[in-house]
Amino acid sequence: MNCRRCCLALLLSIAPILDFDAMAAEVEAFTEPYQEVELAIGESGILDELRVREGERVKESQVVARLDTRVLEASLRIAELRAQSMGAFDAALAELELRENQRDQLRVLRKKGHASQRELDRAEADFRIANARRKMAEEEILLQKLECQRIQAQIDQRVLRTPINGVVSEIAGDVGESFSGTERYIMKIVKLNKLRAKFSLSPAEASDLNPGDYVNVRLTQPASVVQARIETILPVMDAKSGTLSVMVVVDNEAERLRSGGRCFLQTSEHATSTRFTRD
Repeated sequence: MNCRRCCLALLLSIAPILDFDAMAAEVEAFTEPYQEVELAIGESGILDELRVREGERVKESQVVARLDTRVLEASLRIAELRAQSMGAFDAALAELELRENQRDQLRVLRKKGHASQRELDRAEADFRIANARRKMAEEEILLQKLECQRIQAQIDQRVLRTPINGVVSEIAGDVGESFSGTERYIMKIVKLNKLRAKFSLSPAEASDLNPGDYVNVRLTQPASVVQARIETILPVMDAKSGTLSVMVVVDNEAERLRSGGRCFLQTSEHATSTRFTRD
């Protein structure tokens, strides 16, 4: 009898702390990175270099990996040499100047009656041909410069850069492996300065919630209660569960909170009364 009385007294003493009503109304979810990017290269090839490791922090636009580009780099050097070669252009320009002088001289001789019209017509045709060859030489140089840009673009497509600041969470291959941009990603980058959690609430539970509101979310890793901002409330209800998806965002600038931990959103009257909207 004394044992029963002791147990009853203990339960009565901790009942205010346990708050059974609020605990029963909690909705469970899991935190996840605010943003996760699967990095892939749009070209097929052999992975030649990995510049980061799993768990390493990266900055936006940082080069993290690259495919083998030796063949393209050799083609680029050839195209650059051709673009810088002025031999054909100089020859075409010299011929143009020669044909222009011959035409001008025949024009003078024609006026004096010392050259025939046929000779002058031929000189005019030779000048136009020489001018066309000069233009072709200029166009060839321009085409080679464009070829350099095309090859450089192909090289750039084989260089993998991270689009966000974050942490390397997974590397899906190693140097020497073959990759295809349509088959698999090379690595994952996650953004952890914020965490996201998606709760499934009944329409009644979500009726008083609005995007931009702040609610209290209980975390387990580490154990704490934090304020989370409602980012999105999907307007379409899931037909199987009859619930609405409510997405909340938790600030994690110091990255003290761990992604993947269990979290709980209180939906009881007592819990919702603690919600407030920040300006």
